[in-house]
Amino acid sequence: MRDLFRFADGLDRVLMAVGTLGALVHGCSLPVFLRFFADLVDSFGSHADDPDTMVRLVVKYAFYFLVVGAAIWASSWAEISCWMWTGERQSTRMRIRYLQAALKQDVSFFDTDVRTSDVIYAINADAVIVQDAISEKLGNLIHYMATFVAGFVVGFTAAWQLALVTLAVVPLIAVIGGLTAATMGKLSSKSQDALSSASNIAEQALSQIRIVQSFVGEQRVAQAYSAALAVAQSIGYRNGFAKGLGLGGTYFTVFCCYALLLWYGGHLVRGHHTNGGLAIATMFSVMIGGL
Repeated sequence: MRDLFRFADGLDRVLMAVGTLGALVHGCSLPVFLRFFADLVDSFGSHADDPDTMVRLVVKYAFYFLVVGAAIWASSWAEISCWMWTGERQSTRMRIRYLQAALKQDVSFFDTDVRTSDVIYAINADAVIVQDAISEKLGNLIHYMATFVAGFVVGFTAAWQLALVTLAVVPLIAVIGGLTAATMGKLSSKSQDALSSASNIAEQALSQIRIVQSFVGEQRVAQAYSAALAVAQSIGYRNGFAKGLGLGGTYFTVFCCYALLLWYGGHLVRGHHTNGGLAIATMFSVMIGGL
């Protein structure tokens, strides 16, 4: 990580610090909102016989929602803008240093070790990859780690029994999603190979069209191209089936988990271990943190 930021200067360090703080606040905002939402829901039921108290509490939590919304606006702006700004600055400095190092090489270096296109590709494509890592992706990493920690903290401090049950069902959703992603990745790779094979057939036939015509091979080339596309089409059908099955299975599991958690949350409320607002906040905060 230290080598990744070796092109940063003083301003970049300030930007990264502000961006990190914004990402932490932005990541914690949703679980904190759910905690206030729990108190708001509970105020409707626990003070139903006292409208004045209920209205006063609702106004208070509505004000808290405004504060949370303002914090989300400021922190998300700081997270995205600061990390993107410092990423642009550091990648620009990296491109300049790379070009300076390339221009200092002997002429024989470009004849034997590297091509000119490699230098241009590194300045354009490779620098963009590093820029993505030190700007958007790193900000997202900090953001989602904060959501993960805050979600579990809110859940276990609100209703730890329900949080444990929620924690038990989250890995099931993750396993189904992981299997779906892995299956679709393999099928996508096979589809790309089949399309590449078809493209090679068409490219060879067009580049050697005189030989194809001299041997009257147009029909055979067309059949070979059609057979390659048929393989890609078959893989496409399997890919669509896997995507639909995986997405449907994921949502089916999620709603079954919601049914289990709502049933157990109702059991805790009837046993006076928690209230409805805390049960809902725990369920959603741990689920969001786990996802």
